[in-house]
Amino acid sequence: VRGFVRADRVVLNRLARADFHKRHMFVSRGMVDDLRTILAEDFEKALDAVDSMLFRNHPYGTQTVIGTQDHLKNPSLRTIRSHKDTYYVPNNVAICLSGDFDPDATIEIIKKYFGDWEPNRNLPERNFQTEELPGEPQFKEIVGNEKGKLLPTDIGTVVNDFLMENFPNIMDYNFTANIEEKFDSIAEGKAEWMKTTRQFYKGFEPEVEKVIKARSAHKAGERLIGKDPKTGKPVYAKIGRFGPVIQIGSAEDNEKPLFSQMPTDKSVETITLEEALELFKLPRTLGEFEGSAIVIGAGRFGPYVLHDKKYVSIPKGTDPMTISLEEAVDLINGKRQQEQQRHLKSFEQDAEMEVLNGRYGPYISYNGKNYRMPKALHAKAAELTYEQCLEIVEKQKK
Repeated sequence: VRGFVRADRVVLNRLARADFHKRHMFVSRGMVDDLRTILAEDFEKALDAVDSMLFRNHPYGTQTVIGTQDHLKNPSLRTIRSHKDTYYVPNNVAICLSGDFDPDATIEIIKKYFGDWEPNRNLPERNFQTEELPGEPQFKEIVGNEKGKLLPTDIGTVVNDFLMENFPNIMDYNFTANIEEKFDSIAEGKAEWMKTTRQFYKGFEPEVEKVIKARSAHKAGERLIGKDPKTGKPVYAKIGRFGPVIQIGSAEDNEKPLFSQMPTDKSVETITLEEALELFKLPRTLGEFEGSAIVIGAGRFGPYVLHDKKYVSIPKGTDPMTISLEEAVDLINGKRQQEQQRHLKSFEQDAEMEVLNGRYGPYISYNGKNYRMPKALHAKAAELTYEQCLEIVEKQKK
């Protein structure tokens, strides 16, 4: 109960002083960003849709609790505080608690954290129309926004599990409420910053040292998914140096383990043994083109086509296990065309001097360094002489 009440009070304190302390202003803007994330969640959208059909005249249905995405595009901290001073007052709110707790002790806690609240003597009066329940079932389709979603990665899941296992007190919600209360005391001049920080690290540093020295039999982010039927060696899904990988064998074996990069649409937690073994069917040779073999493989940055010692990335949506020779040739020719459009001009006088077309327009590459080209010359970049390019390079060297 104490943590719940104190946490609510901390949030209200931050809003109340948002105009006066830069730190609180920063925190309040962070809160607005959190609200944007909440509004983008499909579950919240579904709840708002239900409320809008049940409460056609009441604010429960005519507006969301924290506004809309448009309201949060340019948030005003003064408006937030004005709303708080008007409606977050004793004569307009209620603290609802349920469970096994001591009522008398709870009242004392509430008095401590909310006892200084002043009522709003000019609270706006609201008149609500009587709601009528719909006579028939109502249907409304809610479509989520994939772009706005925050999806955990394998590395994120591993880090979260590691923190929850080794630092449960830091990850606890009450820790945030407690530490924010201390920050408020520092901002109000009731506590010393250095003293508060020392007290925290006095208990935190030993925990970190303990975790560093601990030897865990189970490696973080590693999952045994089965055995390779050909060799009988264990197959692991794990987090490698460059992201999620599949490993056949272990470091203790005489033979070096086999590795394959995991596709972006697979997860360490869910990939099956069959899916993992499919990854080791690469590299595979499709055939020949212009006298050189075309090989399909998978590397650190995903599947690729290898031809004449040059690599071409296989686009998302194309399965490297089923890509045909004709499709691979098209990718090779497409990459060549991109390279031709990128290399605008080279010079016989100096092979190190070249005019290239980049993401932000034409530029000059010389001796391993890049030099910006004046916008006035962008349209005729392919027509520049060696002397003109050298002049641009010399000017920027100065």
